[in-house]
Amino acid sequence: MKVDADMNIRFIVLIFFLVFTVAPGFSLEISDEKELTVFVDRSTGEIIVNNPATTNYEIQLFDLTGKEVLRSSNNQETSTTRIQTSQLRKGIYLVRVIPVNGASPITVKVMIR
Repeated sequence: MKVDADMNIRFIVLIFFLVFTVAPGFSLEISDEKELTVFVDRSTGEIIVNNPATTNYEIQLFDLTGKEVLRSSNNQETSTTRIQTSQLRKGIYLVRVIPVNGASPITVKVMIR
């Protein structure tokens, strides 16, 4: 029985993200004074990414099958990015924040209701 290679890659990516995922609502410390926060605004349903360490970073949004459903870049003056979720299904997503300056990427699990 032949196993689809694409499905294997998605499964490996999913396991990788689940192993290195932080619970929703928590902040991840980037340095001594600056924190990365990722959360869902309950009033608007938007995903809010605040990265005071840098204003240049890339955001990837994955569903639990490992499929990338959104990619965005923040090259603005502000360290906060708001992601509209109205086009997404309700459920659990993985938000990966990749700083452009070469720092380690951070993955956070969020729930869209």
